[in-house]
Amino acid sequence: MNNLGLFVAGTLVTLLVTTSMALLFWGAVLDGRDEQARLDAERDNARQKDLRVVDAA
Repeated sequence: MNNLGLFVAGTLVTLLVTTSMALLFWGAVLDGRDEQARLDAERDNARQKDLRVVDAA
């Protein structure tokens, strides 16, 4: 394989790896946002339970 072919192959592999890493990073960021939203919702539900004087039977 000549120098140009190796350069093109290396560039394609680099783009593929960079794209896949970006997708993984983006998924981790979105998962963290979802986790924070879930924790906030649980905290709000706990506060509402503490404010109830009489629970439904």
